[in-house]
Amino acid sequence: MNNSSNDSITQSENNMDQNITETSKDEVLKNESNLSSEQMVEIASKIVKKERWKGRFVSFLLFVLLVGTAGFVAYEHFENRAFQENQKNTQLKFDAQSIENKVTDLSKNFEQYRTNIAQKDSLIENNKNGVAKLVNSTSVLEKELNQVKARFDISKSKLELAKLSEAKILVRLADKKVKIDKDFKAAADLLKEVDAVIKDVNDNRSFSVREVLAKEINLLSNIQEIDVEGGALRIENLVDNIDVIPVKISLEKKTLADVEISNDISDWKENLKKSGKEFLNSFIIVKNRTYNDEMLLPVEHIKYLRENIKLNLNLAALAYYHSDFALFEKEKALVLKYVEQYFEASDSVVQNIINTLNEIEVPNKNVETPKALESVRTVENYVQVLMQEWSKK
Repeated sequence: MNNSSNDSITQSENNMDQNITETSKDEVLKNESNLSSEQMVEIASKIVKKERWKGRFVSFLLFVLLVGTAGFVAYEHFENRAFQENQKNTQLKFDAQSIENKVTDLSKNFEQYRTNIAQKDSLIENNKNGVAKLVNSTSVLEKELNQVKARFDISKSKLELAKLSEAKILVRLADKKVKIDKDFKAAADLLKEVDAVIKDVNDNRSFSVREVLAKEINLLSNIQEIDVEGGALRIENLVDNIDVIPVKISLEKKTLADVEISNDISDWKENLKKSGKEFLNSFIIVKNRTYNDEMLLPVEHIKYLRENIKLNLNLAALAYYHSDFALFEKEKALVLKYVEQYFEASDSVVQNIINTLNEIEVPNKNVETPKALESVRTVENYVQVLMQEWSKK
């Protein structure tokens, strides 16, 4: 737009100069023949003046154009700059508004943070008060706990004394089981209970006591467990069989030829010998003994033999019940000797007596059977020492 306006102005100026110049030239050419030299000079001076004014006017127009162009360029420059500044200002306003919003948000967050801090401070203060109350209550509880602990220590001491007294009773019962009942398993179980009681006692001297207990527990546990009650009952049931078992025949068996008397007169010597022998046998028997001959036993002694065997069986049953296996073996040997020697071995009742006695179980002879418990004295002395020490506290 600016370029087109400048071109139009320049074109109008050129047209004006051309018109003036052509007009002057035409006038000079027309009047050249009629004009004098002075007039020619005057005309020439006018022409020169006109040319000067023309030059000035052109210069003025050029100056005006330059100034207008410079102003327009400056205007465009300042307009663009103003537009850019306006955009910058707009952006700055937007940034400032954004920053202001952020600052507002930060202010709100800061206020919220201050509120939270105040709440936390209040909570901390409350917690401090609660902790102070808890400390006070803890101190009270510690005092009560110490009192309870003191009472508990006293009760614990009494309880330990009671347990130690119980241990003394248990070890005596175990000794009774060994001495009288011969119940070694029950005795071992009782000693284990005694060991558990002494284990709970916090005392270094208990090691030697527990060592003695462990030794005897191991010894009693090695002894074979036998049903002494069942064995004793089986032996006692054999007593009723003694009255029914048959006795061996003590005299030589007689044949019909030995007792019959012949009717033939020629046999008078044999008949006389048989009659005399039978008569003499009613008073006295004379017989040559050999190693395998059966013992002679008068009829009236059979009853006493049976009673003796019954007595031996009762003693064997009693010895077996009390685990006196040495006495049992002795009585058993006597019963077997009498039964096998004086009664018929082929009889089923006799065989039942012999088989039952041989089936009765006895413990291994290689395992030592204690007569009494060494731990009784050890435990009693230890418990007595502890009781004396606790009574002085």
